[in-house]
Amino acid sequence: MSDERPAQRNWRRRVIGAVVCVSPIAIAVASIVFGIVRGTALTSYGLYVVLLAAVVGVFNFWLSMRPLLYRLKHGSSEGYHHTSGIIIVATLAVVIGVLLSFGHIVTASLGLLVLLIDTGGLPWFLAVTWRDSRLWDEVPLR
Repeated sequence: MSDERPAQRNWRRRVIGAVVCVSPIAIAVASIVFGIVRGTALTSYGLYVVLLAAVVGVFNFWLSMRPLLYRLKHGSSEGYHHTSGIIIVATLAVVIGVLLSFGHIVTASLGLLVLLIDTGGLPWFLAVTWRDSRLWDEVPLR
């Protein structure tokens, strides 16, 4: 019989992590709502920052598709060399861009799209790691 017991869910850590990881989405949605209710923002300077984030997001998405493409081309993953993406950069750029042009519907909508495709961003981090109890939950003492 094993002396180990499963880790208890650490809901406090999980809620804090979820709030942090989902906050870029909430900021973009709030910007869209503000733009619809109050009229679009006068400045669109943030659009340029979000476009930069889109370039990084597309790059990260492409890197996340490489293993699948390699496997399809070669029949197996043998010989594949993993390349890490540029994590969190696109998420931070989206937040900065949306805040610079808060209420600009196009900027915020593009920001949401970038958050959707950027596999190196905070929302994807939450989605991919949510079931990993080693990260989110307390490990029992031995």
